Amino acid sequence: MSRILIIDDDDGTRFYLSVLLKKIDPTLEVLQAHDGEEACEILDTSEEAPTLIILDINMPIMDGFEFLKRNSARIDLDKTRIVIQSSSEEPADRDAINAIGLVHDYCLKPIRKDVMIRYLNR
Repeated sequence: MSRILIIDDDDGTRFYLSVLLKKIDPTLEVLQAHDGEEACEILDTSEEAPTLIILDINMPIMDGFEFLKRNSARIDLDKTRIVIQSSSEEPADRDAINAIGLVHDYCLKPIRKDVMIRYLNR
């Protein structure tokens, strides 16, 4: 079973992604975090790493950039893919994400079904 971690402060976005993922594959385990700090707690208490992390950039308490910086040493990129989803089209955000080097892809919200299927099949 694949484990997916959605990290986004928007309740509607988390709900949409959870429903989309379950429609694609009902066997997926979908975890949700409101911000990077809550996501760190989930990673700390989980025995199994997520196979996919869908991460928002702009969140309260701990944003996506800080989450990536704090977890860069413990995320095994051979086992976990990280996708940034954002409503920002700012080149500076993309440059900052690329500079961190952990992100597999960057896409604008909302993630379409065909794109999500591609992320799950990699």
